[in-house]
Amino acid sequence: MLILANDIYGVEEYILGNDDVDRVRGYDRLPPWRYSEIPSAMGCSGWFTPVVRTNGELQAALQRARDETHPSYIEVRLEPSMIAPMSGRDFQRVYQTSEPSSEVWRSVAAG
Repeated sequence: MLILANDIYGVEEYILGNDDVDRVRGYDRLPPWRYSEIPSAMGCSGWFTPVVRTNGELQAALQRARDETHPSYIEVRLEPSMIAPMSGRDFQRVYQTSEPSSEVWRSVAAG
C-alpha cells in the first residue's frame, strides 16, 4: 500500500477552487502524521513500513516490497506543492464530487 502524504487536505482545497499551496486554509493543513506507524498501532506485526522521501528511496522500497512475505505499507513524503493536476472531469470521476445525472438515477431505480 502506498500512502502519499503532503501534509495538506488538497482535495477540499481543489473543490473550493484553490490551487495555490501558499493559500491553503489553516484547517486543511494536516499535522505531520506518522502513517508508517499505523500498521503496528493496529496490531499488524512484521509489516514492511518504510518512510521514503526521494525517487531512489521509493524505487528501493518498491523492490523490497516485491520480495517481502508480509504486507507492505509505504509512506511517501511529498512537498505540499506536489499535487498532481487533473482536469475537472477527471477530478469529479475520482472523487465523485458531481451529482449523478438523472439518467444514472433512473437506471439505479430500475434495478
